[in-house]
Amino acid sequence: ISLAQPCASSPISPSCLPRLAAMEPLLDSDDLEAPVVPDSIEMVREELVRHFGAPGEEEKLNAFLESVQDLNFYDYAALMKADPAQAIVSGRSHAKLAMLPAMQIAIPIMLIWKKFDDVHWDQGGICPDVDALSFRLTGFIMFIYSVWQIGDSINEGPTIMLNKLAAKHFAITGKKLDFSFGVGWALQVCCGLLLEVTLYFLFASSDDPMDLVMNCVALNFLLGVDSEWVNERIKGKGMKSAAWLYTDWRERGLEEADLKKRGWLRTNAVKLVSKFTVCATSAVLYFGYAIAAFFLACPGSW
Repeated sequence: ISLAQPCASSPISPSCLPRLAAMEPLLDSDDLEAPVVPDSIEMVREELVRHFGAPGEEEKLNAFLESVQDLNFYDYAALMKADPAQAIVSGRSHAKLAMLPAMQIAIPIMLIWKKFDDVHWDQGGICPDVDALSFRLTGFIMFIYSVWQIGDSINEGPTIMLNKLAAKHFAITGKKLDFSFGVGWALQVCCGLLLEVTLYFLFASSDDPMDLVMNCVALNFLLGVDSEWVNERIKGKGMKSAAWLYTDWRERGLEEADLKKRGWLRTNAVKLVSKFTVCATSAVLYFGYAIAAFFLACPGSW
């Protein structure tokens, strides 16, 4: 695939994005599951070229930038941390970094705490107060919808890909593994689990099917805040830092390669990231399914 000169010289230009969308995906899942740990500088060079492209090569860089253009605010913060030429400077952006965990972690915990105190322990305990089949089915359907929304929110965007690429670079070069991209993803997984518990308590304490629908829609909003806070200015800065990071990975990796770091972690880094991602996502989904089934079948007499 050939790109016109403007895109080759400036792959983060908005005019390049439609053409970048037609390119092949940067990563292959089978490739990520089978990292090669080099035992010589020449092997490091070969693996960097194979996975990140040769210095100055635009195609893989452009494909990478196309893959990260849907970054969320956590990704943006991690990219700002990685790029020495950029930083988060506005007070509002710093406030957002504090507000995101507050909204996605603290608020669900406070809602759970409040609703736990409101449970009618003398009228069925933790089970829903309403036994009507229509009410239980409505809650079950909306709960499954919410679980799927949570699962999609956790897996969308470039975060998982960035984590796997960072692990791949660590496996090839031995350079210190960067966990920055995993912090936001871990917070989202925790948020997803907390939202499922919160949603159950809200559903169980309701008696109107309309409340079930409204609560479901309202809570799912919390998991998408990190994406909604990315405006064009933030996206532009993030894409610029992403271009710098990818170039740094492929061009400075050889200089900073440490062949002495041949431990178990380096050999299994990519596999661990992949397995942990699958396990954490599955835990969120199956935990949600279990709560939805409990809501549907829990006897009100308990």
